[in-house]
Amino acid sequence: MDLFLKTMQTIVQENAHLVPPAGNGALYLRPLVFGSGPTLGLGPSINFHFLTYAAPVGEYYKGAIGGARMKLEKNHDRAAPNGVGCFKVGGNYAPCFKYQMLARSQGYNDVIYFDSVEGKRLEEVAAANMFVVMKDCIKTPALTGTILPGVTRNSICQLIRDMQADLGGRPLVEADVSIEDFHNAEEVFCCGTATVITPIEHIGDTQEGGSVDLNYKPMGPCTSVLYNTLTGIMTEKVADRHGWLRDVYSDDFMRSRQWPDMASIRDGL
Repeated sequence: MDLFLKTMQTIVQENAHLVPPAGNGALYLRPLVFGSGPTLGLGPSINFHFLTYAAPVGEYYKGAIGGARMKLEKNHDRAAPNGVGCFKVGGNYAPCFKYQMLARSQGYNDVIYFDSVEGKRLEEVAAANMFVVMKDCIKTPALTGTILPGVTRNSICQLIRDMQADLGGRPLVEADVSIEDFHNAEEVFCCGTATVITPIEHIGDTQEGGSVDLNYKPMGPCTSVLYNTLTGIMTEKVADRHGWLRDVYSDDFMRSRQWPDMASIRDGL
């Protein structure tokens, strides 16, 4: 963890000139680790490389004015039970590209996946977690092994617990989300590192026999409260009650960490 934090701190410092002006984007960090040992056999790599990409980015769903348009995907499974759907693995994303491209050609921004066994329980968007605002609660699928436990998802769950009174008294419910819940929902949004909190204004099903045509207010009151609070914490306009922020230029932050000796780490590898 110390090495990881030192890496993130250094890469932000070295690329600070790439950070967009406040309100016009963000500096997106993508840590990667991949096996790089000189072997062809099947088995764990004996060496690995750890690196991080940094790039200035704008809105994830380009062209999604007001809210995103989502397509229900019934012909493809994002993740299998007892698989790697709950991990940040590149192989989870590549199989979705074909179906995302088809959805975009039909006027959607992305696809929504249900479980691969019965197709009755919401899992997530191809690259984001989802929340459904009901009349009496805010629901998100429970982490059952096929859904990524995203940091943004976890942050929103905590904010809902903290701000239940500001959200119309709605408690957080982590449980199965059905298509009936979408029909009864007042607001729907997805979330992730890149998407932050993106409201969903339309969910449709254009496949043969499709019967879903749902529309929501693009930025409803609960979505607005959560978005303004989360981004407010990020920009230090709202108090950070949980210690989520890190000042990469803080001497106190530097002194508080016990940085490992890089030479010993290299020797160990």
